[in-house]
Formats: sequence, C-alpha cells, structure tokens
Amino acid sequence: MKILNKNTIKLLKLFYKHPESQFYIQQIGRLLGKKPGVFQRTLNNLYKDGLLLSEYKANARFFRINKNYYIYNELKSIIDKSVKNF
Repeated sequence: MKILNKNTIKLLKLFYKHPESQFYIQQIGRLLGKKPGVFQRTLNNLYKDGLLLSEYKANARFFRINKNYYIYNELKSIIDKSVKNF
C-alpha cells in the first residue's frame, strides 16, 4: 500500500468497521455514496497488497478484510485515530 488517499480511507473504514462482512462492488458504492467504478482500482490494489481477500460468488466478486495482514492492527489504529472526517 503506497498512499492513503480519500477513497482508500473510506474503503478501509468500511472494512474495519465490519471485519466479519463481505461486500461486492455495487454494494460498496451504495454504502459509500459513490459510483462503484470509483473504487475498482483501489479494491484491486488493496487485494494485490494482501490487505483484502476476494472471492467470487455467482457473478459477483466479494471483498473482505484480511485479518492476518501483517500490519492489520497497526493500520486499524491509524485509521481509527487519525481520520475522523472521512
């Protein structure tokens, strides 16, 4: 993960708030109030970095947080403490 931009922060807040949940792209768009395509590249990058896990169910790709990510707790702490306005 290179930089925490606005969309990345919004995604991480969603996934950290619901660590047991899985979300598909259209659902993420609805929950965050943006078109789903806005998050496509960021989701793919977070998946490639290992922070998100991905699986296909029927025709939908679902993402969830990887609780075994090597800096999971540290990143959660950073997101929780420093980004209250997003």
